[in-house]
Amino acid sequence: MTNAIRKKIVQFIEKLRVQLTVPLWALANERLIYAVAADKACVWGPKEKVLVKIMKFAYKVKLTDVIIFIVGLTRALSIWFKVKKNARKNTLLMPVKRVFAGFGACSEEYLYKEYMNQSSLASLRICLVMNKGLCRLPCPSFWSVLKKLVHYSFGMTTKIDASILEISTHAVDFLSICALNIGNYTFYREYWKLAKLYGVEEVTFLAAGLPAFACIDEQLPAIYQQHGLMALTILFPDFNKFYISTKDEVNYLRTLFSLNKVFFIPLKFANIQIKSNTLMILSPNISMNERLIEMRSLMQWAIDKNLKIVIRPTIKVSDAECAVIREKYPMAIIDDALTPLKDS
Repeated sequence: MTNAIRKKIVQFIEKLRVQLTVPLWALANERLIYAVAADKACVWGPKEKVLVKIMKFAYKVKLTDVIIFIVGLTRALSIWFKVKKNARKNTLLMPVKRVFAGFGACSEEYLYKEYMNQSSLASLRICLVMNKGLCRLPCPSFWSVLKKLVHYSFGMTTKIDASILEISTHAVDFLSICALNIGNYTFYREYWKLAKLYGVEEVTFLAAGLPAFACIDEQLPAIYQQHGLMALTILFPDFNKFYISTKDEVNYLRTLFSLNKVFFIPLKFANIQIKSNTLMILSPNISMNERLIEMRSLMQWAIDKNLKIVIRPTIKVSDAECAVIREKYPMAIIDDALTPLKDS
């Protein structure tokens, strides 16, 4: 990525943050933000391509809000059913004050151990990718999620058309992202509303995703804990605190948020050795179709620089997923996920 493109991305992120017409959760997509800022066509996954085609037709016949609602409904239903079916028998008997919201990152066990050492207050750990642990808190009624979904779906096209030029001229793309985001966002708006009533006082997130947007919009204190290097195209919600482990990223976030919100917490390394000119890609098998697309330019850069490439999937990687990765990148070493990351 050239310095010129980096500058354009930063400027575009700032434009998105200061515009007040479209809520940020409806715009949050790293690939689209990059594409618009760099004036390039967005690279979509197979299912996303279908949605964009449908949305393009719906935009012509003024049915985009209906498509947003339908796509959002399927996603909201999927999460709600997974949580609801186990909620009654797994609901915690004691009040929870803190929630640790991870997604299965390789560094998560270490971060969770540190998290638990910070306070003796009752805590709950959840996984936002697999929806694990969510059932330990009360599940919202689907009727409440549905009302929220209707409220945010209808009228979204008008907002996007009336927004800044960079959004309105890419209306179909941003409407498609809104459709993909809205189900997740609306479920978590209701989920965090109930969590507050149940006694939760703060949530720590390892990713600045839609559950974090929903948490902050429900005015439940939210903390961002960095787990690895951050993409420049992440559209961050306004966390109450940021715990960041690299100085460059601290400096960047302090240009977007109050200085007293962004804290530098450097990582501690037991043994620093000579650099081996290696690029390691972590967890590409999570949302693999999208990840392989996102990796493409970075992998080409590494090949051009003659770097050794190590791909480290999660421990739940399947043989079929490994085969796809090997086919796409035969020059890469597939790391053993059972080996501790620090040893690898």
